[in-house]
Amino acid sequence: MVTHLEPLAIASNLTQAESTRLDHVLLTLGNLFRIYNNMEDHDSDVKEGIQASLEKRWAKADQDAFILGVFFNPYIRADLFNRKIIQFTPAGIYGIVKRMYKRVFREEPDFDLHAACMDYYKCRAEFSDDAMHLDDLEAAAKAEVSALLCRITIVC
Repeated sequence: MVTHLEPLAIASNLTQAESTRLDHVLLTLGNLFRIYNNMEDHDSDVKEGIQASLEKRWAKADQDAFILGVFFNPYIRADLFNRKIIQFTPAGIYGIVKRMYKRVFREEPDFDLHAACMDYYKCRAEFSDDAMHLDDLEAAAKAEVSALLCRITIVC
């Protein structure tokens, strides 16, 4: 029973936190799918039920928004996507970016958006890890978490 419910309880806590972002939600759903996909065959009813529920929710979701939530996480970008799927190639991602741009701004984007999207996808120019200072941001986040854990556990 724990094997079946624990991942759902963890996912529930993750997705309901006040600091939860779209990328957290999609990564959590993907992880749930992976967990239940790897379940033993004797749990096939549970496995199939959970996967069917996840697929149903995903079909109803604003998939473009969730995909871009992951893509625009500078630590992930397109790394987790299967680039053999046309939707996750540079052109496919730009198609999603363009659709979302038009939905949000209600106008056609200019070519600068395409160039910026390609630079971001390929970690070039102002979107390179160095230019975005990702190492510094990661170190600062780790220090903040460490300080928080010290305050919580009062061990330091």
